Amino acid sequence: MHIIGNGIDLVGLVRFQQRMAMYREQHMLSTLFTDGELQYAGEGVHQVQRLAGIFAAKEAVLKALGTGWVDDIAWTDVEVGLSATGSPVVVLHCETAALADSRGISQWMLSISNSDSFAVASVIASGHGGKEVEH
Repeated sequence: MHIIGNGIDLVGLVRFQQRMAMYREQHMLSTLFTDGELQYAGEGVHQVQRLAGIFAAKEAVLKALGTGWVDDIAWTDVEVGLSATGSPVVVLHCETAALADSRGISQWMLSISNSDSFAVASVIASGHGGKEVEH
């Protein structure tokens, strides 16, 4: 196994919270987050921090894939779940799963952290390699 890609993303919580308020008003949170992610984020004081961390993880995964956001990828195609031990895991759907498979990615290592001001996510994609993704 070797490292195929890595990605990192930083989200400012003030701006993110403003955007989330707009998405809530328009009932559009489900375009950004899966039901499982929304359930994990819960309610209350830490919800915005958790959602910002999940959002940063989605961005970091696409950076590791080498694609960024392209037209045929939905926000919910990259899902952040929890392992049995409570650590975050990457779950890919649709086009992102096919891209990872074509690049030979078989394992994701994800770390998410946050403070009162920022959420950050770092991801490493590893595997046996495959063909390069065209941009």
